[in-house]
Amino acid sequence: MHLEAIKNKKGFLLPLALFMIVVSSGVALALLQKVSAPANYLTTSAMAKRSLFASKTGAELAAHQLFFPVSSPVADRQQMDNRCENLTVGPTFNVDRLIQCRLIISCECRYESGAVCDSGNNGNYNGSLGVENSFYRIESEASCGIYLSTTRLQKI
Repeated sequence: MHLEAIKNKKGFLLPLALFMIVVSSGVALALLQKVSAPANYLTTSAMAKRSLFASKTGAELAAHQLFFPVSSPVADRQQMDNRCENLTVGPTFNVDRLIQCRLIISCECRYESGAVCDSGNNGNYNGSLGVENSFYRIESEASCGIYLSTTRLQKI
C-alpha cells in the first residue's frame, strides 16, 4: 500500500518547482527595480544641476557680452541694441562638467513703448522719434546629457 501511494503522487514536484521559480523571479525583479531607482534619480539630479548651472552661465556670458564687450567697452544705446540683436554665445561649452551641454541664447530688445528695437534707424537714438530707453531680455536654455537629458531655461 505504501508503494501505491508513491505512484499516485508522481509529478507533484514539477509544478511545485515551477511555482517556486516564478515566485523567486518576481521577487528578484522587484528588488532589482528598487535598487536601480535611486541610481536613476541620482543621474537625473546630477544632469538637472548641470543644466541649471549651464543655463545660468550662458545667461551671465550673454549679459557680459552685451554690457561689457571687449571690442568697445564704452558704448551708446544704439551699439548695445545692435549687440543684443546679434548676440551669439554657445552652442556648446568647453568647460569641465559642462561638455555634454548644449546652449541656446537669445536677446530681445524693446523700447519703452514695447516696440522691438531697430538699431538701424538713427531716429530712435537722436531723440526725433521720442525713444529714450531700451530694455533687454536675455534667455538662456541649456540641455545637458546624451541618453538622459535635462533642460533648464533662465531669463534675465
